Amino acid sequence: MGRDFSPLVTEGVLSHASGLIKQFVSTAPDDAICIPAAVLSGVTKAAEKICTENKQLKFDGLSVLKLKMILLRRLQALPDCQWVSPALKKALHTLQESIKIRERSEHILKSISLFRHGNIKLPPSPPVATKYLATAAVSAAQSGADLSHDFWFVDSITDTVLGEKSNSVGTDSFSCRARPFMMPCDAARELKMKGDSSVYDIVQKNNFGGIIATIEGILDMCHGSQPQRGPSYRAQVDCLPQRIEVKDHAGAKDIAFPPEVSDFLEQLGYEVRDCMRVYALGKVPDWTKYRFVHGTLAGAHDRYLKNTPWADDSVKVHFDDLPQSEQSRDCPVVAATLYGLLRQTSNFRSFIEMKMRPSFRGTAKSIRAFRSLIRSNYMLCGKAVPIQ
Repeated sequence: MGRDFSPLVTEGVLSHASGLIKQFVSTAPDDAICIPAAVLSGVTKAAEKICTENKQLKFDGLSVLKLKMILLRRLQALPDCQWVSPALKKALHTLQESIKIRERSEHILKSISLFRHGNIKLPPSPPVATKYLATAAVSAAQSGADLSHDFWFVDSITDTVLGEKSNSVGTDSFSCRARPFMMPCDAARELKMKGDSSVYDIVQKNNFGGIIATIEGILDMCHGSQPQRGPSYRAQVDCLPQRIEVKDHAGAKDIAFPPEVSDFLEQLGYEVRDCMRVYALGKVPDWTKYRFVHGTLAGAHDRYLKNTPWADDSVKVHFDDLPQSEQSRDCPVVAATLYGLLRQTSNFRSFIEMKMRPSFRGTAKSIRAFRSLIRSNYMLCGKAVPIQ
């Protein structure tokens, strides 16, 4: 059983959330498509306030979503919120979908963050990184595309709604955009089964390309050629070389990584899950603690701008100059990229095999047992223990 957060949802918190929602949609017509997102935005800010005031509880992405669910259900019962009842129901459905996605993906986030290699000071050398990551890129993109989209969906529920593409469906006090693919992958697949594959095709194309671009961003970091903040930033982005050439999606193949690469990717996985927790609380990570994932996020953003010259002007800045809400949107793509890459490593396969055993419960004790097993394997091979 998880912790019961209900006692944290006080009358004061509910009043705060209700006031924010009214502020966001006071000038919107009753049928405005942005209202469910505005509801979720108000609930999110109220949840962030609870998390800030109760730091000792150590919230993560999933527990924050469950806290929002409690807030929403309590708001539904308030007489003051009956005027927005239809939007509350839609917001509740969206939040339920988000919780299902995070519950399904928790084992993936655990699997990419099992190991911390704090002794790594530099990324892999350019020739080694290029040889292995470029070869593994297509397989990684195919494996991680659906996950990348679902993570993006969860991260976008407070400012994005389903609808024809537009960046201005909000109000004067609430920014909101519409996208035709603002739905979980399961919903897009269901449409495809009914004969309309257009949404699923967009999801696959966008996220396949996003993962390839993220791996190119990692390679930029390995080469030490990332664009720097300043007046020439955009020009540096335009000059980035193509590092991965995708000729045929059917040519995907897994590859065995050397320790120099697999240890680095495992460290990245450890860092990105930590950063996702921080972003879920409405904060920005302390990048002095997460150098590699900061470089990866910046690289992914650089590549997005290079590949998307029609991007909104508001995001055509260095990653560090983006608002917290935009920065956090890049994290899910990196997590999905690492899943696609790390699933090709021996440690990841060993973890999946162990998960299939009846004795494995997914508890902290089971995870520690798995780490001990891997540690023993390293020691038997005469290698230094990489787990710290």
